[in-house]
Amino acid sequence: MALLPVITHLDFGLQAPNRGRLHVSIEASEMVSIPRAELDALKAELRRLRREVGRDVARARIQADPGPGDEAPTFTREQLAEVCGISE
Repeated sequence: MALLPVITHLDFGLQAPNRGRLHVSIEASEMVSIPRAELDALKAELRRLRREVGRDVARARIQADPGPGDEAPTFTREQLAEVCGISE
């Protein structure tokens, strides 16, 4: 089992007001080593959580959108295909 040193620069993607990304640095004396499998598992969990948050944000935006409303024109598939020059 190979142990890898944890990087000394961590980027959690946090946004500081008007300053872009917030970077968290640590001193070399605060470094630890963790197994590669654990690091990979943590990265996979972070990706999963980011996808979940992204889906939640998208769902909230969709639900908040009132849609075209009653005044908006509606078209059948055939009408749209004709306008776009696509024949079925």
